[in-house]
Amino acid sequence: IKICNAIHSMDKTDRTKINIFRETVSFIRMMDSEGIDNIFSFDAVSRYINGLVKLYKKGVKGKTLSSRQNAIKALIKELDIALYERCESIFIAFPNDHEATKPYTDAELKKIASALNTIFNNYAKHIELGTTPTTFPLYDEKNVDGSYKFISNGSAIRQTTYRNSSNVWKNDLVRAAYFITCLHTGINSSPLLGLKISDINEEPFQNSSRGTYILKTTKGRQSGKTNEIETAFTKKGKIFFDRWLNISKKLNSNTDGYIFPNLSKNEPSKMSSTNASSLNKYINDFGIPSFRSQRFRKTKASLIMRVT
Repeated sequence: IKICNAIHSMDKTDRTKINIFRETVSFIRMMDSEGIDNIFSFDAVSRYINGLVKLYKKGVKGKTLSSRQNAIKALIKELDIALYERCESIFIAFPNDHEATKPYTDAELKKIASALNTIFNNYAKHIELGTTPTTFPLYDEKNVDGSYKFISNGSAIRQTTYRNSSNVWKNDLVRAAYFITCLHTGINSSPLLGLKISDINEEPFQNSSRGTYILKTTKGRQSGKTNEIETAFTKKGKIFFDRWLNISKKLNSNTDGYIFPNLSKNEPSKMSSTNASSLNKYINDFGIPSFRSQRFRKTKASLIMRVT
């Protein structure tokens, strides 16, 4: 009760409080595993910090460990200021070795766009025609000369038959559509994955200057005010998204649902960014860079700067 009250009374955001609570659980479990009863003591804190140092030597990022240490520091400061002052000398200044997100190179972008469009176009046709695919599209795609366009190293074979569950390929279709939208817009994952069919008007696009089309959506409310999301598409992007909206409605059985649904037993729910990224396991098998919404966003910004 004392710990929970201390965290609750902190002048911090709810997200930060949750992180402090989670790290406190890890801290207490560590003390339990080492048989330490007095968990808020100099010896306990010292052991905890030594544990973080061992993790750093194993390759865990310093920025991650700093965040974990800061969570415990905040709690100790709230519970026992004398203990906090005594422990100040043993707290570690971990290096901030977090790598900044880099945009995709032109060569990487070419590979990514080709793979995403291959997956999307193949599966989209099956939804539109009411048929079922038999293989993961990248295995069969060929160049004009008959050679295979994508070469697999065979380390992570994607399910090549869909007899057991149609959700497998349908979810891959949703994931491809999501990342293509990230590629076209650079929008953040949270508002994009949170969009529902009802958030978009029947005529969603507004013409803009210089060949761009603005998709204006309404999502949620903030203090009674409508939260509007605006993002721009090229003509090619608009054609893709119009097609995807029609497919998404079919996946949602023409009822209101998430534009990028996660299908389980053919029941749609919200797709998470972690679930969407699970496609990377099979993409990397073909020597294609991982799909990451942050990198798409960075790439979009980089391309705009280059054009400017």
